[in-house]
Amino acid sequence: MQRPTPLSCSLPALAILLLALPAQAEEATWSISTGIRLWSNEWEANSFPYASYLPGNGSQPQRQVVAKMRSDAEIVPIPTLSLRYGNWILNGSAAMEREFRFNDNLSTLYASRREQDINLGYFFAPQFNVGVGYKRLLWDAVKIDGPTLSVSGAAPLDTHLALYGGAAIGALKTHTSSLPGSLSTRYFVSEVGLTYNLAGISPRFSSVSGLLGYRMQKLTVHRFPLADSAGGRYTSSISDFTSGPVAGLTLRF
Repeated sequence: MQRPTPLSCSLPALAILLLALPAQAEEATWSISTGIRLWSNEWEANSFPYASYLPGNGSQPQRQVVAKMRSDAEIVPIPTLSLRYGNWILNGSAAMEREFRFNDNLSTLYASRREQDINLGYFFAPQFNVGVGYKRLLWDAVKIDGPTLSVSGAAPLDTHLALYGGAAIGALKTHTSSLPGSLSTRYFVSEVGLTYNLAGISPRFSSVSGLLGYRMQKLTVHRFPLADSAGGRYTSSISDFTSGPVAGLTLRF
């Protein structure tokens, strides 16, 4: 099955954000929300920061490559916490560490991964906000972190059901013990889906909402240094792609 592209995931999110714009300002009151998301994702990773040599032929030297690998699906819990006052909101989330299994029919490999996000946003309308934040991702000997810019919104379908969508970009840096310095890394994430307030089931559940959607995330490391067996040096961009369905519950106080 062909994987979704960043464009195909971001267009529905953009449409939802445009629908969310016409609205009134929020009163200056405090609210706290906490929740849990379960992201069932497949990780299309690469052997970064490790590279292997392709066999040469004749006079051609062996050339380093970064191999692609796809993991089995893994369910990742993501606790969330939000603090809102009026039109301002502070969000935090943490994708808990999970070990992913990669099988390329020749060998089986394992890699652990965890992520943290924090974001400060402003609601230009009750269902539309723009934010700035910080992203950190850790796996094995690799650390990727840096600033992000995000937009998110929701478009009501009826009293309790709404479309939601969001996207973020980031200018991150990749650090690894196998290379000096850091590498410029482009970050993109998008999520779209439906959210439902459980007041539609019973008024006593009016502070609880559920969601069901699809989330994709892409990281592109630029100018990754490689070599060949003749001593030649060159660079290449390498990408890391994670995607899958997401479900969650949120409790608002």
